[in-house]
Amino acid sequence: MQLWKPNAAAEGKKIRTTLLAADAPYVDFLAEAYRKIHGGKDAPESPSVDGSFCRWAYFHYGRWSLAARAWWVPKVDAKKAKKEGKEKGKPGAKEEKKPEDKEAKQEKRGADDRNALRWFAREKIDGFVPWKQIKHPDFPGRKVEVGGFRPFVRTNPPAKDLDALAEKHQRFLARLVALLPQLAIHEVKTESLGEGAWRVTAVVLNRGYLPTVSKMGQIGRQAQPLQIALELPQGVTLLTGHARVQLPVLSGSGGRAEQSWLVRAPKGKPVTIPVRVWSPSVGEARAEAKLGK
Repeated sequence: MQLWKPNAAAEGKKIRTTLLAADAPYVDFLAEAYRKIHGGKDAPESPSVDGSFCRWAYFHYGRWSLAARAWWVPKVDAKKAKKEGKEKGKPGAKEEKKPEDKEAKQEKRGADDRNALRWFAREKIDGFVPWKQIKHPDFPGRKVEVGGFRPFVRTNPPAKDLDALAEKHQRFLARLVALLPQLAIHEVKTESLGEGAWRVTAVVLNRGYLPTVSKMGQIGRQAQPLQIALELPQGVTLLTGHARVQLPVLSGSGGRAEQSWLVRAPKGKPVTIPVRVWSPSVGEARAEAKLGK
C-alpha cells in the first residue's frame, strides 16, 4: 500500500503535493486494513508514484485513492539457501566471497537482486540469463554484453499464487465497499403551522466510515457536493428558499445535517412529498414527508 505522509508545512502552499493531515487518518486506516487482509511480510520499498493515476485521482480530483503492490519476491534467507545448496550452479547466483570486508554482508546495494536469484533457485524458475559478450553492429570494436533478469519475472506472481491473491483482494474490496459513505435520511419531521402551511425537516446521516468528500476534494471542488431536495407534487408550493439545497460535507461514522423548508399544501387533503439526498460520488437516499396524516 502506498502510504503517503502528511506535511503540515506544505499544506499552506497553493499547489498541494502531500497528503492532507485531515485525510491521513482515513488513508492510514485503509492501508492497515489492506495489510491485515493481504498478510504479506517484508514488502519492498514503495516506488515513486509521480504522475500516476492514484496521485491524479487524489490531488486533482479529490478522490480517495489507494495504490497497492499485490505481490513481491519473498525473502529467502541467504545462509539457509547456501546450506541447502540451492544456489549452487545457478547462473548469476554465485556471490564472490570477501572475508576481508565484514561490512559486505550488510550491504544493501544489490540485496534485492541477490534475493531474487536465491528465490529463483528455490522455486526452480529460469529467471536470469547469464551475461555474455556479443558483437553489436552499432558498437564496432567495443565490448557489449547482454543478459540479466528476464522481463517481468520479479513483478508478476507465479501462476500457483494467483488464486490466493485474487481471494485476498476480493475480501479487501468487499471491506472497502463497507467503509464507503452511506447516506440515509434518518428522519423526516412535519409540523403544521396553520392555514395550510407546514414546516418539513429532514435529518441526513452518513453511516459509513469515510466522509462524503475528502479534505482534498473540498479544496479542489471537483467532487459534486451533497444536495437535498423536495420533489413538490402538484398543488404544493414552496413558501421560502429553494426546493433543492446544498448540504455541507458529512463526516464519517455518523456525520449529520438538517434541512428545513416551509411549504403550503391544500387544506384537508393528505399529501406526500418525496425527499431525496444525493451526490454522484456518494449515492442517494430517499424518504417521504407526509402532510395531514
